[in-house]
Amino acid sequence: MMRSNRFLFIGFFLFLSAAAYAGTTGKISGRITSKDNGDPIPGTNILLEGTSLGALAALDGYYHIINIPPGKYVVIVRAMGYSMMRFENVRVSVDATTSLSVSLTPTVIEGEEVTVVASKPMVQKDLTSTSARVAGDQMKMLPVENVNQVVELQAGVVNGHFRGGRLGEVAFLIDGLAVNDAYTGGQMIALQANSVAEVEVISGTFNAEYGQAMSGVVNVVSKDPEGHFSGQISGYTGAYVSGRTLPFVAKHGAGLKRDEYSQEMRSYLDLAAPSDVYDLEGTLSGPLWKDRLNFFSSFRYNHDSGYLWGRRIFNPSDSSYLPSLRENWRVQATGDGAFVPMNWGSNLTAHAKWIAKLWGAHKLTYEYIHEDGEGQSYNHKYKYNPDGRPTNYSTSHSHMLHMDYIINKNGFINLKAARLEKSYESYLYSSPYDLRYMPISRLSIGSGPAFYMAGTDMNHAFRTTTTGIVKADLTYQVDRYNQIKGGLEARSHDLHVLDYTIRLDRQTDWKPQPVEKDNAAYNEFTKTPMEVSVYVQDRIEWSYFIMNLGLRYDWFKPEGVYPLDLMKPVTSEKVPAKNKSQWSPRFGIALPVSEQSVLHLSYGLFFQIPSFAYLYLNPLFKIPVGSFSTIGNTDLQPQKTATYELGLQQAIGPNLGVTLTGYYKDIRNLLGMEVYTILPSFDKYARYVNRDYGQVFGFTVALEQRGSSYLSTTLDYTYQLAEGNSSDPNDVYIKSTTTPPTEITKQLIFLDWDRTHSLNLTATVHNKDIWNIGLIGKLGSGFPYTPDLEGYYPSRENDERRPPTYSFDLNLAYTLKLSRFKTTLFSNIYNIFDIRNAVDVSLDTGSPEYSIDEHFYTDDMVRCVNTVRDYYFRPHYFSAPRRLVAGAKLEF
Repeated sequence: MMRSNRFLFIGFFLFLSAAAYAGTTGKISGRITSKDNGDPIPGTNILLEGTSLGALAALDGYYHIINIPPGKYVVIVRAMGYSMMRFENVRVSVDATTSLSVSLTPTVIEGEEVTVVASKPMVQKDLTSTSARVAGDQMKMLPVENVNQVVELQAGVVNGHFRGGRLGEVAFLIDGLAVNDAYTGGQMIALQANSVAEVEVISGTFNAEYGQAMSGVVNVVSKDPEGHFSGQISGYTGAYVSGRTLPFVAKHGAGLKRDEYSQEMRSYLDLAAPSDVYDLEGTLSGPLWKDRLNFFSSFRYNHDSGYLWGRRIFNPSDSSYLPSLRENWRVQATGDGAFVPMNWGSNLTAHAKWIAKLWGAHKLTYEYIHEDGEGQSYNHKYKYNPDGRPTNYSTSHSHMLHMDYIINKNGFINLKAARLEKSYESYLYSSPYDLRYMPISRLSIGSGPAFYMAGTDMNHAFRTTTTGIVKADLTYQVDRYNQIKGGLEARSHDLHVLDYTIRLDRQTDWKPQPVEKDNAAYNEFTKTPMEVSVYVQDRIEWSYFIMNLGLRYDWFKPEGVYPLDLMKPVTSEKVPAKNKSQWSPRFGIALPVSEQSVLHLSYGLFFQIPSFAYLYLNPLFKIPVGSFSTIGNTDLQPQKTATYELGLQQAIGPNLGVTLTGYYKDIRNLLGMEVYTILPSFDKYARYVNRDYGQVFGFTVALEQRGSSYLSTTLDYTYQLAEGNSSDPNDVYIKSTTTPPTEITKQLIFLDWDRTHSLNLTATVHNKDIWNIGLIGKLGSGFPYTPDLEGYYPSRENDERRPPTYSFDLNLAYTLKLSRFKTTLFSNIYNIFDIRNAVDVSLDTGSPEYSIDEHFYTDDMVRCVNTVRDYYFRPHYFSAPRRLVAGAKLEF
């Protein structure tokens, strides 16, 4: 009840204070003059066709239209005594100003009209830091199927790391609301490509309206309903088509003896089936009640069997007897020998959006997103006992309510309320008392480089994260030069975690059950932390100077305790963690040097509370005698990044532009660990603290060619050095558990995800709406690694490099129009040339192909049915082979 009253109070306060939200709309501005003498034409009517948005030119001829959803528009400019002008294909983007100044021609002929097809200028004059915007119709022309693939195409983004930052440092937004999972730092829920109007990726500094992020922002804006009925349905099927071969065990006869097993090679062509990859999706949009209530809806179901395979030689309940003499072996292998996909995933997403037009121009929007996912991760040891692995399940819901209140033509208020929920479960069997669980000793059958011949994973994990949000925003165009935003947001989290291991031994009468609640392997807690943030920013736009200037304040209440005496964490007095707060200044400047050249400079100080998984790990401080345990820390400080950026946009011609950008990041207070010794037992444990640090330097050169009727291309190169004292928050703990303990790093090293050279290419060749060819190419230098070879000690960690990687993807599409229907036949080919990129390597050789350890064994030394080569061949060290999908789409 108290929580409900607290939310009502916050909501009431927000309504009164008109706070701010992340951008979901753009702006058009310019000046209307006479072509004869250049004088302003006051009273000119500027309208966006098919909408209620528009403006009148002021006495000096200037105008602005704000609160425009992203997309392409037809702009009509009309004044008495002048020819009407109609501008088609005017694109508006999120958080950006589209400049449209017009010179009208006097006329005496009533109704004379001039039509102009607008083109986007090669330089964006109001760009104060690096950001990229990709519209939904642009995504359709490339071989991409989701937003994450679009994000990975942007300069400086490497496998989810933005400009050298750690994972979990990016804010993901849908329609202005952050949808990060507070427990993991990743996305709680995602929109599919068929619901996306525009994706904005900010990898440089970002405005004060964005918080809880240190490296970047991904801002997704969903499609709005249309005023007429329209829709589409599409589907595809495909498989991994490759001549690569994989080793497998083959059983002959009853399989009781070792000599009844052999190794055989199978190619992906042998394993391929049309049902390996399939997808079905659709959209429907239109009016529900005249022009006052419209809806948009979409769904997508996708299944991918993956490219990593096992074979069901054994079942989890099998039991084999493997003495020293191989002729005395008794192998029990009751599996059916079927090939089993081992890194498969399925996902169902549904999205619905209703917009009601209230009185005047006021608008109420309700949005619902549902996502179900399940799948399994590859575990090499389970290759011939694939049914012993757990399955991961996730379900997400989001309810979002938005209200747009139009104050006047210069300002609007947006109120938001949302409830986000994500549940995650991981287990082999849903009941911990399921009699199919096997004793843990079954995993120990065999020895040497051997796969599991029986046994089950004994872990159960359940987690639910619920986040309630109330927000508001005020955006006001004070005058021609200043647009003010100011804001407040409150988030309340409800986190429930339950993890335990199943016990099955003599003391449980050989019946499975969860371990006792006082056992360190049983972890259950509920936490209710809370966040509040406020900011204000001013966007100043002069013809020769554009500046974004902002200040943000964040406050966090962790709702947790920590031991006062860290030498006695179990028995010590527990004290409440202190509330955390910080101020974050941000600014960015754009200086148009000329019509063809713009210089920009930006700085930002960014803070982020660590993910709750680090705050609340082992919250009861269970540290068994003789163990080396880990605990969280609810008193962690916010992590901090200071970012500097300098860039230049230069138009080389009407259809070609280049952007040069240099950046530097100073990263402090990152998570690491400290080891403590408990007195008087001298047991040890590790606790998360703010100890790690890093720095990133880089520059990007980006070329863009567009404007051609048939060809558009982008090409960007990034040079980057990402260094720090550690890549993993658990580094100190891991090194302290080795025998003897490994020395803790006290110097800067290359971080695990440091990619010195990156090159991204996109190209589309098309003939209007008839056919399209889209190409993506990605080249990257190898990631660092630390050699692990007996007798060899590197001068510092991560001094060697994995091999470089290359990939090329292709989209082909052909469209047929039949009356009101449009049919498109399409195919996507991923990894066209079937390149075997090394995504991991053996640390003793630096190669994904083999390990030196392999030569220390012979097949006779393996107590299992596999060969030594089979065990040391790691298919997950290679990138996915060629994947081909083909399908059709029907639009109406």
